[in-house]
Amino acid sequence: MVHRAMTLGWQQSRGNVAPRWAEVDAAVRTELLSGMRLLAGLNNEQLSSVASLWHQRRLGEGQCLFSEVDVPSRVIVVVHGQVTVESTLFQECHLRPCAAAVEKVGPGGVIGCCALIGGGKGMTARCTENTEIIVADAHELRSLLAARPDIGFVVMENAFRIATDRLLCARQCLLAQFGLCEMYQTYRNY
Repeated sequence: MVHRAMTLGWQQSRGNVAPRWAEVDAAVRTELLSGMRLLAGLNNEQLSSVASLWHQRRLGEGQCLFSEVDVPSRVIVVVHGQVTVESTLFQECHLRPCAAAVEKVGPGGVIGCCALIGGGKGMTARCTENTEIIVADAHELRSLLAARPDIGFVVMENAFRIATDRLLCARQCLLAQFGLCEMYQTYRNY
C-alpha cells in the first residue's frame, strides 16, 4: 500500500527527489498514512485528522534517530530507505558491549511506538542507507488520541501489536546471540 501511494504522487515528476510532506496532495498523504501499520484501520476522515501532525525528514546512512539512553519523544515512520533497530548486549564470554540488530524497518514500518505511552528505553535506531522518514511528536499525537477515542483505540491497538512483534523478534535475536556465544565458548579448541 505504501508503495502505491508513492507512485500516485509522492515522487511527482521530480526525479528521485521526493517533495516535502506539506507539498504532497492531501489524498496522497492519506493513502500513504493508510498503508502504515500504526494507522491501519482508520478511515479517510480519521487519517486526515492525523496527517497534519507528521513532518518529513531526510537522513543519511549511519545517522542515528535515537539511542537506547534517549527517552522516546517521537513516533517515526520510514517512507524510503531502511532503519536498523539495535540492542546492546554484554556478552559474558567477552565482557564487552556488542550491538545486535533486532529488526530492520523498511517503508511503512514504525519506530518509537513506546513514545505513545510515555516510556520504554533500551534500543537504538540507525539508518542503514539514505532514508526518508515522517515524524510525529508523541505528545501531540497522544493529545489527539485522547481527544479522539475512535482514533486512539485503533492506533494504540496497532502500537501494541507492533511492540509485541518487536519484543518477540528481539527475544529471538537475543537467544540466537547468546546461544552462539555459548556454543563458541563450549566448542573452542585451543
